[in-house]
Amino acid sequence: MFVDIGAASAPVDWAIDQLERAVSDGGCRCEVVRGHELPEEGADLVVTATGARIGRALLLRAGERAPEGAEAFAIFSSGEGAGRTTVAIGDGPGGVVQAILELTERIPGPDGSEPLLPENPVRGAPANAVRSIARAFVSESADKVWFWDQGFWQGYLDRLTRARFNRFHLALGMGYDFFYQSEVADTYFLFPYPFLLDLPGYEVRAEGLPAEERNGNLEMLRWVSDAATRRGLHFQLGLWTHGYEWVEAPGINYPIRGLSPEIHARYCREAIAALLAACPSIAGVTLRVHGESGISEAAGDFWSEVFAGIAESGRAVEIDLHTKGLDHPVVDAALATGMPVTLSPKYAAEHLGLPYHLTAIRPHERRPQEGAGRPGTSGMAVGLRDVMRLSAGLRTFTRYSYGDFLTRDRRYRVVYRIWPGTQRLLLWGDPAFAASLSRSGGFCGSSGLDICEPLFFAGRRDSPGEEVRSGEEGGHHAYTYEVLGRHLFAPDAPAGQSGLVAVAGDAAPWLRRALAPASRVLPLITMAHCPSAANNSYWPEMYTNMPIVAGAAPHPYRDTAPPRSFGSASALDPEMFSSAQAFAGELLEQEPSGRYTPLQVAGWLDQLGAGALAPLMEVAGSSSPGVAAIAADVRLQAGLARFFAEKLRAAVLFELGGRLRDGEVIAEAVQRYRSARKAWAQLADGARASHPQGDLAFGPSAHLRGHWADRIDAIDQDLRAMETLASASGSTESGRAWLARAEAVGLEPPPPSAVRVTESPSSGGGLAVFARVTTAGPYGPARRVVLNVRPVNQATGYSRLQMRPDLGGFAVSVNGDALDERYDTQYFLTVESVEGRRWIYPGIGQALLDQPYRTVRPRPGREAG
Repeated sequence: MFVDIGAASAPVDWAIDQLERAVSDGGCRCEVVRGHELPEEGADLVVTATGARIGRALLLRAGERAPEGAEAFAIFSSGEGAGRTTVAIGDGPGGVVQAILELTERIPGPDGSEPLLPENPVRGAPANAVRSIARAFVSESADKVWFWDQGFWQGYLDRLTRARFNRFHLALGMGYDFFYQSEVADTYFLFPYPFLLDLPGYEVRAEGLPAEERNGNLEMLRWVSDAATRRGLHFQLGLWTHGYEWVEAPGINYPIRGLSPEIHARYCREAIAALLAACPSIAGVTLRVHGESGISEAAGDFWSEVFAGIAESGRAVEIDLHTKGLDHPVVDAALATGMPVTLSPKYAAEHLGLPYHLTAIRPHERRPQEGAGRPGTSGMAVGLRDVMRLSAGLRTFTRYSYGDFLTRDRRYRVVYRIWPGTQRLLLWGDPAFAASLSRSGGFCGSSGLDICEPLFFAGRRDSPGEEVRSGEEGGHHAYTYEVLGRHLFAPDAPAGQSGLVAVAGDAAPWLRRALAPASRVLPLITMAHCPSAANNSYWPEMYTNMPIVAGAAPHPYRDTAPPRSFGSASALDPEMFSSAQAFAGELLEQEPSGRYTPLQVAGWLDQLGAGALAPLMEVAGSSSPGVAAIAADVRLQAGLARFFAEKLRAAVLFELGGRLRDGEVIAEAVQRYRSARKAWAQLADGARASHPQGDLAFGPSAHLRGHWADRIDAIDQDLRAMETLASASGSTESGRAWLARAEAVGLEPPPPSAVRVTESPSSGGGLAVFARVTTAGPYGPARRVVLNVRPVNQATGYSRLQMRPDLGGFAVSVNGDALDERYDTQYFLTVESVEGRRWIYPGIGQALLDQPYRTVRPRPGREAG
């Protein structure tokens, strides 16, 4: 192998080393020659770059076009016969690294991968400019052990880069949301600067922290950021907390001394400048700029000081602003520094839903809360209302999605952050899901995704309980990184499984087939039933039961509408999914909305659970601990599918029986709930063997820790309350008929439909839409179509426009005044058949992986045609 010196860089050297190791592990020898000129005798493999002289010559000789764009690469043959050379070429160091990694993956191995040197040209370019993994330091006792471990970092950063991630986000100060909590105890790195720096001219310190440890923290941060950079990873430092006073928290371990409101902003400005000078490999800084940072949302001047400190670094450092509570003046202040600016909204609240951006946020999050806050007067907050003036007040719509930030003329890039609320512990791995997620990273010109890693909040807030990271460090979650990274780079990439092979050997193909449907279970549950958008409250993986009978048992779900029961809880995407309460009303009033019903969701969950369990039959006799651990995680997810499917059915029947005042229908709900309870008890029994830790801690509160077995009592309380209501209610003649109707609707799949939609600009910046709809099956032909349309702005609702019959289809024109030329336009159709059934186009699809809307960019002021 000849390596062109003109393509050399530290990341390329790292990648060459990975290739050499892989070849050696495969039982072969790889001789590496570096130079400015090709050897006279030639080389089997040449590694070069498009900007290098050798690279340009080889492209010309082979008649190949150069790969263009960051991280783009090509692998092709030059010459024939004995003089044939394989060329691996990339656009810049990033492209060269990707070319070498592509070759590394093609080394023959136990999974039957392709030969090292491909016969036909291979080309690649990233689908997402930003492919990021975030890791949080949230507990001194749990996280110091890996933060100080260079051996851990070597393997971890290698894993990320080999998986095709290109950014690593180390998040400090993310462990707590508010400073107004008596539970605040562990403040290590919470206000990060005194844990890293002794800033000249200030007497600021973390009381109780030895100077040697503080200096060692800085040295370790420098070492980690340098190590990431050597691998070609953009190192992003998350500074999520800038407050330093913890109200009503007398038991904190490291109080901050020597700081006052008068010098706070200036200290932070000088501290961040000093930190960037001490760690030159920090390429970007992520800032939480809403009230949970400890800074009043009225204190724009504070952030201007921090931004100025970043600019004083003398180099381009990305300013990444978390968008909850963010307003445009703060964005403008960041842009005024001349630094590159990124905004990072949440992808789907603090959870992982299905792989598309929310069609809408929940209504109470969209409406501004006019009286929720008041302007503040200083950098440090003096009251919770002051702290959350925007994120819980005038700009609530920024909390859980992209808000109003996707303007066409924006001067910042947008990267979506996927939070760890849905699935924190069990193994996830679904290549098709990851491919759809990857395609959504470029939504309306966005730049990619920042994904909170598995076990992200393990030990959060110094929560007591057993250690859960040991499995991850042993490789249990390696497949998750592999699946996400490969497909964020190239959605259509072949599904690799080396992470499974390393753990499970010959059983890997079966486990891959089992994990794919299992990995869709919790995202579907989260999207269809979301009693809380906050990960602090809702954890469906180890679900704290929300009662079907309102008030039957205590629960932590407060950001949902009264009566705060399971049936009334909104979906995470309320435009696509109906609650049990709403669906019962639609059924009785014979006015279907077209949204996916809880009974349809239950049917999908049954299919996913069965699809996950079937492949496990092929590995049932395995004695491998790795196979057993993965199979156990699959069974748990299949058990969750069964529990929620039956509970959703129970909730629909309960809501229906309550409206009808029919005890027999409620009794049917009881039977379904008993089935759900049985499913939960079975999965809890299985979890006792596979996860013997009695207290799996992801936070200090009972609903963020414990074990599946701990949740059964609350289910029983709810079930007893439902049984009491069933026995106390009478029966009606129509109850059985409505019960049969509900069951029939639950069996109806979304219709197989052939829909052709065309859009064209109309006068005044409007939009003309034409739809031709044909259907088969029980739904029959379409008789009515409604266009649901809005700007791509989560602060706005949809306009509902009835389309008129036209030329064998349906047509409508949207007046330009109804749109907003600053944004792309988003729409979906609600179709009604002659039988009165309704459904949504384009919908999420039978595989649950499609984008259920279309986005277009009308040309303002131009006529159609």
